[in-house]
Amino acid sequence: MFYMGSMPTSKKILNFAIDANLLKRLEDFRFDNRFNMLSQAIRHLIDGALKMNEVFRKKKNAKITLAYLEGQTIKQIAKDFDMTERAVTHTLKSITVTLREALKE
Repeated sequence: MFYMGSMPTSKKILNFAIDANLLKRLEDFRFDNRFNMLSQAIRHLIDGALKMNEVFRKKKNAKITLAYLEGQTIKQIAKDFDMTERAVTHTLKSITVTLREALKE
């Protein structure tokens, strides 16, 4: 089958602008890691960054919880983690919900 223009896809297409330096770094990454297409390299990098962010978030939440359990005040935790008191309270409530759900299983 022959398609004029681009092939149809059910995937979402993102278009964005980047500077020449970032494009060079992406192309170097692509070639160094033997990706056939630049889009494959970009997807790989984005997926890896999102996974690392999730690990970082979980570690930060664990540290916040530990500080709270060790008797630090929400005000002190907020200062130590450069967060608002409201954000610390929200994080602790979220962790509590997660723990309660885990105990139900």
